[in-house]
Amino acid sequence: MITNIIAKIEELLNRFEEGIVGIVNGEKDIARYTMELKEKMDEIGKEMIKEACRFVDEIVRNEKKRKERYEVVRKDKRSIKTIFGDVEYIRTYYKNKEDGGYVYLADEILGIEKYQRIDNAVKAAIIEKVVDMSYDKAAKEVLGEERVSRQSVMNILRGIEAAQLDRIGHDKKDVANSKNVVKELYIEADEDHISLQNGEGKIAKLAYINEGYKEEKGVVKRKKLKEVHYFSSIKEKPEDFWSKVSEYIEEHYETDKIEKIYLLGDGAAWIKEGLEWIPRAEFVLDRFHLMREVIKISRGNKKIFAGIIEALRDKDRDKFEKVVAEAMEKVGADEKAKKRIRDSRRYIANHWDNIVLELDNRIIKGCRRLVKNFVFPIYNASCKVGLCY
Repeated sequence: MITNIIAKIEELLNRFEEGIVGIVNGEKDIARYTMELKEKMDEIGKEMIKEACRFVDEIVRNEKKRKERYEVVRKDKRSIKTIFGDVEYIRTYYKNKEDGGYVYLADEILGIEKYQRIDNAVKAAIIEKVVDMSYDKAAKEVLGEERVSRQSVMNILRGIEAAQLDRIGHDKKDVANSKNVVKELYIEADEDHISLQNGEGKIAKLAYINEGYKEEKGVVKRKKLKEVHYFSSIKEKPEDFWSKVSEYIEEHYETDKIEKIYLLGDGAAWIKEGLEWIPRAEFVLDRFHLMREVIKISRGNKKIFAGIIEALRDKDRDKFEKVVAEAMEKVGADEKAKKRIRDSRRYIANHWDNIVLELDNRIIKGCRRLVKNFVFPIYNASCKVGLCY
């Protein structure tokens, strides 16, 4: 599969050169040239997503703790619509040895729900587009020539108010008179650089509150976030944004009954400012950003990756430094690779006290996948389904 991707990239580079010659010779214009490049880049994107899905499935299938808890039933095909087009991949179907439930572990790790046919990156892109255009046009602009039914468009946009990015609420249920009583609450925050239709670039602050996972009943037991509420702003100062989040918590929860509030993010100053506004909040580095840095250090070396995860799980700083040193040795005299490893090591070290792989009621993940799914956290395998290794 990797060889296929490399071949397509080489073909893209050749097409780039041929296109320039074609423009100079008057054989094509920039519009045609752009469409040809996009078509080839979409093919590469689909191949890379397919490879990411395959890799996640392979990691889970070979994981020792998976073998202890789940047995392989069969392999099934699945198709999902992405910003690059339709991607078909194969994932393994498992049976839980303890409760007899069936599940596609790779799908859970990838964040793909049971009946989902359109991925979250497409949905996030449509949310950005509806600021200045109709729902249908927004969906068509994101998906291009890919066919999508009007009902699918409505399902994507259900819960989104037209031309409003400041506050995205996907739960349209009326707020009950009585406040929720929980021991733990989770707030996951991130930011995203977006381009509005008027050409202006903005940074959107994004966060969502949830109560952890609930297990849905049925033959196939699945975990789903409970009581999710979203916040987004491109205008507010951090203090105003967190004041809004704090007010929501006060209005909807018995705050004196909450024992701990976990604030998940990448460690940005505006995110940590939430600690000043939300009582009893504790910052935890989310898994997306943590795994991104782990991947930069390991770069495909499964032994190094597993060693770092083990060190993080055991909170063993010496072991972590030893594995990083091993990664440095493997890159030899490659100064660019050494800098990449040093930067990632520094990031993890600076947030060492804020790294928690798993909490009592849910897995530390982060909200980036709800904003951008272009980069799969492919090494997120195992922990999300309780198989931390």
